[in-house]
Amino acid sequence: MQINYLKLFFCLTFSGISIFIFIKTFYTYFPISDKVAYTETDTPFIPREDNTLHELKRNRILHSTKINDEICTFWRVEHSIEPTEGSKAFMYAACELAARLNSQSVNNDSQIN
Repeated sequence: MQINYLKLFFCLTFSGISIFIFIKTFYTYFPISDKVAYTETDTPFIPREDNTLHELKRNRILHSTKINDEICTFWRVEHSIEPTEGSKAFMYAACELAARLNSQSVNNDSQIN
């Protein structure tokens, strides 16, 4: 059985074009979002304002410093309950990281605002 590649090419091309036209027509009459059909000039993407991005960055920094402060406090309590070399090393590492991030968050707050 021989395959006619030219017929196969045209068949696949026309079926692809037909599916594309059907989907384009379907979504024109039945849009997915907000019951509005978008044209080429409409932009569904609305960029955020710079203030919102700065506030998100600031909140992320504040959240990470809060978490690191809690980790430092946890290891301080653990070291006071059971003063081993391991808990002391974890306490120093966690508190050093928290102090470093706190100083960076103060610098970033002054840069953001």
